[in-house]
Amino acid sequence: MQFKQSLNSLMTNINETNVNYVRCIKPNSVKSSTVLEGKMVANQLRCAGVIEAICIARVGYPNRLLHAEFAEQFDIFLKEKEQNQLKEEPEKYGAPFCRHLVKQFKLEMPEEYQMGVTKIYLQKGVLEKLEHAKAQKLFAYVALIQAQWRGMRARCRYYEMRDALIDIQRRAKVFVARCRFIRARLAITTIQRVYRGYVGRCEFHAVLCEQCALEIQRVWRGHQGRKNYFAALCELRAKQIQRMWRGHKGRMIFYAVLCQTRAVRLQCFARQYLARQELYRRRAAYIAKLEREERERVERELEAARQRKLAEERERQRKLQEELARLEEERRLEEQRRLELLRQESALVIQTHVRGYFARCVFAEMVQEAEEQERRRREEEEERERIRLQREHDEREAQRLAAEEAAREKKRLAEERKRKAIAMRLRREKAVTNMQRLVRGRLARKQVAQMKEEIRRKEEEIRQKEEEARREEEAAATRLQSIQRGRLARQQFSTFRIEKAERDDEIARARKEQDEEIARARKEREEEITRARMEQDEEIARVREENMRLKKQLAELQKTNSELEAVVAEYRCDCDVVKASNNLKEVELTQKLNVQRKELETARGEYSTLCDFLEKTGSSRRATEPEDLNSSDNSSDTSSNYGEEDSEHWREDRPTVNSLAASYYGDDRPSTDIAKLLGSSQTRTSRLANAMQQRRQKASQAVQQRKQQATAAMQHRKEVAAQRKEQKEQTTQSMQNGATTVTKAKKWAAFARNKNAKKGKPEATTPIDLIE
Repeated sequence: MQFKQSLNSLMTNINETNVNYVRCIKPNSVKSSTVLEGKMVANQLRCAGVIEAICIARVGYPNRLLHAEFAEQFDIFLKEKEQNQLKEEPEKYGAPFCRHLVKQFKLEMPEEYQMGVTKIYLQKGVLEKLEHAKAQKLFAYVALIQAQWRGMRARCRYYEMRDALIDIQRRAKVFVARCRFIRARLAITTIQRVYRGYVGRCEFHAVLCEQCALEIQRVWRGHQGRKNYFAALCELRAKQIQRMWRGHKGRMIFYAVLCQTRAVRLQCFARQYLARQELYRRRAAYIAKLEREERERVERELEAARQRKLAEERERQRKLQEELARLEEERRLEEQRRLELLRQESALVIQTHVRGYFARCVFAEMVQEAEEQERRRREEEEERERIRLQREHDEREAQRLAAEEAAREKKRLAEERKRKAIAMRLRREKAVTNMQRLVRGRLARKQVAQMKEEIRRKEEEIRQKEEEARREEEAAATRLQSIQRGRLARQQFSTFRIEKAERDDEIARARKEQDEEIARARKEREEEITRARMEQDEEIARVREENMRLKKQLAELQKTNSELEAVVAEYRCDCDVVKASNNLKEVELTQKLNVQRKELETARGEYSTLCDFLEKTGSSRRATEPEDLNSSDNSSDTSSNYGEEDSEHWREDRPTVNSLAASYYGDDRPSTDIAKLLGSSQTRTSRLANAMQQRRQKASQAVQQRKQQATAAMQHRKEVAAQRKEQKEQTTQSMQNGATTVTKAKKWAAFARNKNAKKGKPEATTPIDLIE
């Protein structure tokens, strides 16, 4: 019963565990535990077939590990997140992390390892190489940890030494400062004692000198005062005598001069009256003449400006009509040429990324055009607002200057009236004739002020009329410009809409043709892949059959011990032959793969270059105005060149059998045919960019010409005003130099001219006949 239970437990353990076979080897013939006979052990291993098994294992994959074990053994090369995942679920992440590590170690599939369903098989030396790499990485981590620890320890030591040094310096500085303070305090006490004694002696000496000087000055001033008093008394008595004599003599002369002055004054009043009458007559005639000339000049300038603006507007309208006709003709010719080229072109291979890029370019151009129009509209509104604010500022400045001038004039007149009133009171006490002269002068000033007020009012009316006319002309020009720009914008928008519809139709047709071409190419590619797989399977079957045959030969050779060495040598020769053939095939396959990779890299480089160029071209097109499309002479030449290039490269752009190979569609990259197609479209982009640039240059030149004309007109007006002012000053100076006797009427005329000159207004100068 016990034997049966023991047998059952043994069978249970065998069923639950894996069976391991142990081969016993006799080390020596004397049964010693410390002696090992090599020949005897080798003979036993050879007879048991262990050496043959080891040779076979060396030829195969001697190192075998589970996926999870391999990943856990070399998890140091994984990321922290991957290590955590491997620890949590080793069965799930063992195989993918094992493949990731193999790729990271750059192991080659047949020569160095093989991946099984649950295990990885490694050739001889591969595991040692991986362990060496792991040890190097661990040693690097150890060195890094040691460096960090040593650095931290050195820094701590440095901080301790620095704190100690700072404390020593602080104590030394305190000691030195205390010693200096004690010495300075003793020195200051000594200096203060000596200085106070010196100051006391100096003050005593100064007080003594001052007392002596005061005594001397008192005696001298008394003597000098008495002397001056006697001299002043003598002078006063002499002045009294002289005053009495001069008063008597002056009264006699005054009576004689008074009689003569009254006669001259009567003559002066009569001549003043006649001069004022002549002045009023000549001033009225001269003012009427100036007003007539100014009115005629203003009318001539307005008529000339109106005719010039009308001529410029007609010339601009004519140029715009010619430009529109030329643009319409170019667009029609371009449309015909494009339609003819579309009829002649065959199916073009266009990838998904290129179609998306074109669509995005079109959408970005439309958005950019809308933003550009909105920006121009805002700039025009800001310019109009700036002009209006500048005009209001100029008006307010002119009003302020006029108010200041009027206030100064009013103040001056008030001061003058006050001064005249004082003089009038003095003259009223002396003579009644002076009263009459002042009354007549006041009446004359009043009349002159009325005349000046009338002249100023007329000049203000003329200036207001000129301002209103100028504003009306600017408003009319602005309205005409806005109407013309709106019409051009509507025409351009309709042209853009038609072109967009045509472009959408072209894109739809090209997309349809491309889909058909892609489907056909994919079908051919799948057929080629199927053929390649079949050939590969056949090659693998042949290799397997060869391996089976070699295994059978090896089994037959194991039966005979006498021919073991010959069989092993023959087997090695056969293995070398197979390996050489495999290496040769591998070299051929590697060369083919390298060629295909080079072609793929070339296509990728061309595609990246093309994308960069299209992005640059798209940005330059978006930076220009939308109304500048198809507007230059260069555009027609470029469009003709574009047609010639398309006709010449039409046969080259057609898809071929080589262009539809499997490597041609790798990673969904465009082919060289697409690069040629997009290269031909580059001429159209450059043509449009040149046209936009020329149109923009023309607009800037026109604006510059208008600015120059306005500057020249303003400069001419300033020169005319300066000439008039110089003429007025020369006339006034000549009148002042030639006058021998200035009458009261001429004084008032000069006063009026000077007042107008201060205001900056041109005033006519009227010569007056001088009265001898």
